[in-house]
Amino acid sequence: AEVGSFQGQAAGLASNMDIGDYVIGEDEDFDHVFEADTASLFTFKMPSPVSIEPKSSALLPLFDMRLPNATACALFSGSGDCKAGICLHNTAPHSMDMGTVAVRVDGSFMGEAVLMPLKPREFALLTYAKESRVCVSTSDVDVTNLQPHKTIYLDADGKEVPTLGDKARPAVKAMQLHYRVVETTYEIQNRSDRPIPQLLLDHRNLGKGSDLLDEEVKALVDDRFKSAVNYRLKLALAPREKRDLKVRERKEIRTQVPLRGSSLFLAACPSADAEAPSKGGSVDLFRSAAAGHLKG
Repeated sequence: AEVGSFQGQAAGLASNMDIGDYVIGEDEDFDHVFEADTASLFTFKMPSPVSIEPKSSALLPLFDMRLPNATACALFSGSGDCKAGICLHNTAPHSMDMGTVAVRVDGSFMGEAVLMPLKPREFALLTYAKESRVCVSTSDVDVTNLQPHKTIYLDADGKEVPTLGDKARPAVKAMQLHYRVVETTYEIQNRSDRPIPQLLLDHRNLGKGSDLLDEEVKALVDDRFKSAVNYRLKLALAPREKRDLKVRERKEIRTQVPLRGSSLFLAACPSADAEAPSKGGSVDLFRSAAAGHLKG
């Protein structure tokens, strides 16, 4: 696939507001402007006159270069149809501003995509059309909640308090920790007689702190793209290939459990009308109750 992008405008504003006025005429002037990355106002001077007929417009390329690492791909974003796209690697020495990208395959125009600002050495995924050759669907989601493996105690500020030792403090809340395991099955099909060398599948994770359980799935994670909400998996499909992909994920869940009425609560939080024990007695009583609770 060949990617062509016309970047910039005749005059514009950069994201960093600095006073500057650049008149660009020769090719070597580009390096100075792009390396600065702070031009707030710039002017492009065309080396030859441009004639525009009345009530017409013209699109003028400001620079032209090849990005040899651009590759075709298919994207499944987690729902809906797959999209045809381009994986773009900015190997240029300057940033690329937001703009429209024209996609041509074997010389034929296939569509347009929007490129967000892209810094040197960064990757972008541009989708431009529906990809009917690949079908991905979610066939099953299995949720399993495991038995609690730990109980923690929190103070009024939500901070964990020690239950043993000289630093033991009163607790106002108890939380049980358990793991939730979710297994998602994706049905993937290549409907064409041609291979799909790059299928990117966005699997929405369970949240911060979640982990993939299977090593073969971890090996599919595409580290070119970073996301706080998705794992982007990279697969290759042979012609007419059908396969199921199972993604098992684990996340630790906190569940509040009753604290009032337990020996730990009574020791740590005496009633208002009761005489408060001395500091040393409170610590000793709390330590004793905590030890008995943890042992039980």
